[in-house]
Amino acid sequence: MSKLNEIQNKIHELNGGEFQKMMDVYFSKIINGEVYSIGSVIGNNNTKTGTPDTLIKTVENKYIFIEYTVQKSNLYKKFEDDLEKCLDKSKTNIPINEIEKIICCCTGRLSTEEISKLTTKVSSYNIRLELLTIDSISFKIFDFPSIASDFLNITLDTEQILDIDDFVKAYNRGKLATTLNTALYARESEIDLIIESINRSQITILSGKPGVGKTRLALECLRRYKENNLEYEIKCLRNNGQNLYSDLKLHFSNPGKYLLFIDDVNQLTQLNLILDYLGLEEEGIDFRLIVSVREYAERKILEKISKLNNHLIKIDILQDKDIETLCKEEYDIKNHLYIERICKISKGNARLAIMACETAIRENTLESIANVTELVEEYYKGIKKDFESELENSGLLRTAAIYSFLTVVNLKDDENLILMAQLANLEKNDFLRMTEKLHSMEILDIYEGEVAKVSDQILSTYIFYLAIFDKNLLKYSELIGIYFPKLKNRIIENLNGVFSYYYQKENYELIKEEIIKVYHDLKEKSDDKLEDFLYTFWFALEVETLVYIQEDIDQLSKEEDNQINYDISKQNSNTSETLSTLSNFSQTEYYNESLELIMNYL
Repeated sequence: MSKLNEIQNKIHELNGGEFQKMMDVYFSKIINGEVYSIGSVIGNNNTKTGTPDTLIKTVENKYIFIEYTVQKSNLYKKFEDDLEKCLDKSKTNIPINEIEKIICCCTGRLSTEEISKLTTKVSSYNIRLELLTIDSISFKIFDFPSIASDFLNITLDTEQILDIDDFVKAYNRGKLATTLNTALYARESEIDLIIESINRSQITILSGKPGVGKTRLALECLRRYKENNLEYEIKCLRNNGQNLYSDLKLHFSNPGKYLLFIDDVNQLTQLNLILDYLGLEEEGIDFRLIVSVREYAERKILEKISKLNNHLIKIDILQDKDIETLCKEEYDIKNHLYIERICKISKGNARLAIMACETAIRENTLESIANVTELVEEYYKGIKKDFESELENSGLLRTAAIYSFLTVVNLKDDENLILMAQLANLEKNDFLRMTEKLHSMEILDIYEGEVAKVSDQILSTYIFYLAIFDKNLLKYSELIGIYFPKLKNRIIENLNGVFSYYYQKENYELIKEEIIKVYHDLKEKSDDKLEDFLYTFWFALEVETLVYIQEDIDQLSKEEDNQINYDISKQNSNTSETLSTLSNFSQTEYYNESLELIMNYL
């Protein structure tokens, strides 16, 4: 059975209230205006008498009337009566000249003759009539997978490509996620730059530190861009690790203009699938991207898209006066002591400021927002209590930390699940039981029983901190020993995320000690991963990395036929990696040594 047939069958099963609610959501997505569900009962799926069943007031101050029915027979008579009521000002209190359109929706079919006669009844009033039967409605719902999922329980895609409002709902649904519903403060100049960039670039990149407000800023730009570019279909990608191919095909295969926002593009492993859509102009597809990327991953993303028309915009932290405005206007915090403390610990980071405001309101004590570490502890204290209240809390926390480390896990990959279970010191069945427990605690999201992911980014970082640094339940050396270099990029992402919120000398030294353990093991085995390991973890092995590169240079100088091209763009990847690693030493005490090695290498 095709998905279209399945949609039609499910629509036939809806009662009047369910049908109206589904279609009201649909119209709210395609019509720019205020929706009033006059004939719908709040809180349940019953209906009540009203004319029209739904009223939409457009931004042009015109009115759209919508009538619904799930009758299986006498549809013509039903709509004929509905039209008479809609055209009766005594029943609607709206003058006929202010009615722009009347839409009649049904779960049955009308004949050609019936459609013609109904259209004639309103033509003399200069009012457009739209008649939507089961056929046209099913086609329309097919284009909105989230509606098919919510109202018909039909899965059309992996629910990763969403409308703006659905993206915000999905984001805010995460347990203790920092809300995206706050107003935007002090970003007007950035908004102008971003909208200008969207107009002239294929890809607009928003780069900044974690928590500066890139996601919220991007969403504001999408909404404003849509206001002046109604022909563009605006979508947001919320990555859950599932394959994107069918989603992209469903949403972007038809000729049209599309703008897609990708949040944290540095965590997306299927970027190339999306970039392919940038070259389909000849097929009538105008496809543009706006992406957010964490500052530390900016260079790698720029390398991936270097041949495409892109524009990088740096998003800076907020100033203290902006944080103060957020405290006062968004959270009604007026006490100057609280505001000063929030400004001090957030250091311009919008996400930390929101977390601090919400914690301060909930706890009503200055001590609850003493510093960043204690703030995050306080914000997630309920989660910590959940772990501590479980009899098997150490196994549960270890399991959660491993999921946090890996970000996205394929639950069909038995080989990896066995490795994860071993790391958690559990049998595979016990590990899967812990996985289900984390899902029931709303810590872990599981998509169609195939992919698992911690529900919130900062929650993921906190769980990892709790297990590795606070409770010492997992050895970092064991994690990187198993997953390096296969998941090298993910390991780097994880470290940057942890140190964004928990950079303390003792935490750094613990990680460094664990990295050194793995290094010595690789060196003892003369493992061919040693070079890659040094280039990745150079910050913990500064002297060892410089010595290794020096020895490499000495070896190169002995090879008479070896010539290094001075045109760096033409050098091999190994050369680029070596020079890139040496450039990392520019802010360290080994700057002079690294500079000398660069000169020798070239």
